[in-house]
Amino acid sequence: ADRIYLTDEDSVFEVNFDHQYKIYENLTAVLELGWLRLDSDKATWSRYKNDPNRVGKFHEHDDAWKAQISFRYSF
Repeated sequence: ADRIYLTDEDSVFEVNFDHQYKIYENLTAVLELGWLRLDSDKATWSRYKNDPNRVGKFHEHDDAWKAQISFRYSF
């Protein structure tokens, strides 16, 4: 399979906020929020932008978001 890797001209910026809230002695709520910004090199990736054989799309800036809540019970 053809893999995509970041080049020396690409960059990624990521921010995460992970919090834990103790509800009871044995019950904890976990909240995870994240944002990622991909700044791909236009000259490198422009040839793949309209290629139907490629999975995914390449843009100059791509954002990814994450929001997750979970509960952890320990005994």
